[in-house]
Amino acid sequence: MRNLLKSTFLGIIFFISSFISAEFLSVSTVAEAKKLDSGDSIYFAGELTLQYVAQTSMGIDYYAFDSNNEYVRLRSYYWADIFGTENQLYAGNNIKIGGKLAFFNDDNSCVTFDIPQMSIPTISVVGQGDRHAPIVVTIAELKADTARQYNAKFVSIEGAIVESFLDFTISPFPVNDIVVGTDRIPFTMEGIMTDFPAKANIIGYVDYANGEPKLYIPQFEGFVEPVAFNNISGMKNFRGQLGYEDVEFTANVLVTDVQTSDTAYLYRVQKHDASGNPSALQMIVPKSLNLVYQVGDSVSFSVKGFYVSAIYGENVGVLDNMTSAVFEVESNIATTLISQNNPILVAPYTSLIVVDVEEYWTKYDNCLVATLKGEVITSDELSAIGCIALRLMNSAYGCYDTVLVANTYYAEVGSPTEAIVCGFIGGYQYGEEYYTALIPRSKYDFLSDFMEFDNIAAMKSAGSTPSRDISYKLNSPMAITGFSSVTDNGYTVYMIFVQDSTGYIQLNHNSKKLQNELKIGDVITGATGFYTGNTGVSYYSEDFGYVFATAPALEVDDSSIILSDKQYVAQPVEITLAELNDSYASQLITIKDVNYKKETIILSTEDKYLPIIYSGDDWAIVSGDYTYSSEISSITGVYFLYSKLTEIIPRNQNDIINATMVDVENLVDDKNLFVQNDVVYAEGAMIEVYDIMGRLVISADNLVDLSAFDETFVIVKTIYDNDAQFVTKLVVR
Repeated sequence: MRNLLKSTFLGIIFFISSFISAEFLSVSTVAEAKKLDSGDSIYFAGELTLQYVAQTSMGIDYYAFDSNNEYVRLRSYYWADIFGTENQLYAGNNIKIGGKLAFFNDDNSCVTFDIPQMSIPTISVVGQGDRHAPIVVTIAELKADTARQYNAKFVSIEGAIVESFLDFTISPFPVNDIVVGTDRIPFTMEGIMTDFPAKANIIGYVDYANGEPKLYIPQFEGFVEPVAFNNISGMKNFRGQLGYEDVEFTANVLVTDVQTSDTAYLYRVQKHDASGNPSALQMIVPKSLNLVYQVGDSVSFSVKGFYVSAIYGENVGVLDNMTSAVFEVESNIATTLISQNNPILVAPYTSLIVVDVEEYWTKYDNCLVATLKGEVITSDELSAIGCIALRLMNSAYGCYDTVLVANTYYAEVGSPTEAIVCGFIGGYQYGEEYYTALIPRSKYDFLSDFMEFDNIAAMKSAGSTPSRDISYKLNSPMAITGFSSVTDNGYTVYMIFVQDSTGYIQLNHNSKKLQNELKIGDVITGATGFYTGNTGVSYYSEDFGYVFATAPALEVDDSSIILSDKQYVAQPVEITLAELNDSYASQLITIKDVNYKKETIILSTEDKYLPIIYSGDDWAIVSGDYTYSSEISSITGVYFLYSKLTEIIPRNQNDIINATMVDVENLVDDKNLFVQNDVVYAEGAMIEVYDIMGRLVISADNLVDLSAFDETFVIVKTIYDNDAQFVTKLVVR
């Protein structure tokens, strides 16, 4: 009986084993797995060495290789179950997986083991191995790999650039390609970045999409090795490294600070992007290279050297450690001086650093900023590291930030209890330590909260107001040349355009009463407020159409504006349409001998049907509040540079001198024109009505009301979008 029972028991075990084996295959190598059908459920009996482990619990992809150096992706949505526990996995771990897996290897997947949640606890670390260096391959080799020998492998593509472009036939999001010469391959990346180096060795794992190879790049650190940079902000993506050798740096930058030693120059250089955000860097340049520059020089650097990123270390309190990013120049390629005596733009501190964390300190390291007015904090602890501190209100978070400030010039300015400080963000060295601090350049970087200027040119030369707690005042008599306003979400900003003998400026305010009290030709003075002189540049792109900048403006307290007892008459400057650019913003200009029509223009992806003046291929938008003829002898007005609302605004109708005559002898009747109830209609046409002497009396699109006319005869000129023109004589009854 016992033997019978034993046989029965063994039979049951065998049956269960057979059932399991039938449902789930067991393989010991990745090569064995590759022979299976994609989607099979399996057990993997071999060992794997982890080549890559995601740095956060949100990462779903790990990569590993087996004893035969065959690679496989380990994909799971449940890594968080072991992330931060004693069972957390690290690169280099030798592991075994006891639970079942799902195997994938098809046109949209590299060799992959999907690990369900129930199998995560079965993963055990059984030893420690060495990770592999990547295999250097070309894009052409990956595309020619029909046998998929590089499937899931760890590879490096040398000397590549990254291109991002829009192709809505592929994706509604930007498409990213790795490019070497004429060869390209798409890639995906955890936390995709667009500010890649100008050239890099790009490392990742071979994946597939629609049967074609692509590259999976886990992250910047360790997987994108810079070869060349063409901007400072691209450098700032590379943090926490020991350094990069033989890196090329080619970019146009502004020198903001110069220090010297016996053997080298230490330059701080800065560059603003299209959005006005600054990036900055320290450059150590050997004197032997003879690259000698001054503050305010615009320089096209083309050099090669050693780059070390900013490194931040958070400590308790305000005494955080930090070393600044440095590029040590070793050789000059083709550096040239572009221009001198350029203004130094100072960014508001609060718009850059909203919280005291690594991301902001390292990103804006070496940038020149100015604070709001803050309470000065002194202590023995701060004095011991050569610093004071500023207690600043952080309106974004409703709290206070405490910022270290190097105290080099503090006593020299009288040791104030409150201060507005300008300086460089970065690592301040005191003794053997480096601290996150604001580093003033001189005593003059302890700023006054009020500055007066004799004229507009002097204020513009000083640059944008560096802090919201500083007011600029204009003392010159300024003639009003125009008005405008913009309403957004129920809030209206009023604009006054003014000129003095040195320049022109836009005054922004929020008083409808003031706007109504003043008139063109009035002379005012005393305008006080916050000056924004840094604007973008107008441009045209295929993706967005015409994108216009905004003009420099003084955001004024309306109570500061008073009528001046001095007189000044603003005179327009005569230019051509071809000469019109952003530099004429807010200026009174005159343009002669142009044509007029309405045309659809793409402004920042939005189609707008707008009145324009034109001459050849040159054009400008004009205000729709006035009457124009198709031919204009002269137009005078303020150039209002304000994004989509950009236009020339005449002071009144007399600023438009229309071509006054129309040929009344050679009439060509418009068969599309008809009259009903004293209204002249011509669909799709600009209609100009002239008196019998050939003088323009009114113009409009599509229809004109003649009911108020006393004339017996009128001449009607119609102009269509295809430039067809007709002249028709009408009898007014």
